[in-house]
Amino acid sequence: MVIKINKKPNKLVSIIIPVYNSSKYIEDCLLSVINQSYCCIEVILIDDGSTDDSVSLINKYKDKVILLENGINQGISYSRNRGIDISTGEYMCFWDSDDTIPIDALEKMIYSANNENADLVIGIKQRKGIDLNDFYYKSTLKLASKHTIQKEDNNLFYNFSISNKLFKTEIIKQNNIRLI
Repeated sequence: MVIKINKKPNKLVSIIIPVYNSSKYIEDCLLSVINQSYCCIEVILIDDGSTDDSVSLINKYKDKVILLENGINQGISYSRNRGIDISTGEYMCFWDSDDTIPIDALEKMIYSANNENADLVIGIKQRKGIDLNDFYYKSTLKLASKHTIQKEDNNLFYNFSISNKLFKTEIIKQNNIRLI
């Protein structure tokens, strides 16, 4: 399902969210995604065999999201790879089911991607209970504020999460990149 509200054509962003027993957080996550100021999005959720109420909570938003179900727990990488396989956006990003996204996050990331002709944009994510003095969080802030990242940048080493990045889909698909 693609949500298009703007009249001018925008670049579609596929948002891939693996879900496993996330009933405590999934609605906050979904609301932060579907209420983005950037509206040309495809929200793909992959339930990885949840045994809680995650699927029933997601089904409240079934007109706004695509839900795949693994049936049994296959792991987060398997779920993300399924999302990659069906994504149709020019860009894709991966979020965890306990993340919330600032309302203008995708708009800013797409703006940066367009202005810099970037294959990768690093943004900020909000996680319940995050320590703003955390070393990882601070390294993410440093990376997100740069226009060009050098491969020798030490902050890149500490920024191992996939959950705050916007990728050009063709880079992932043409190179058959799989998450393990």
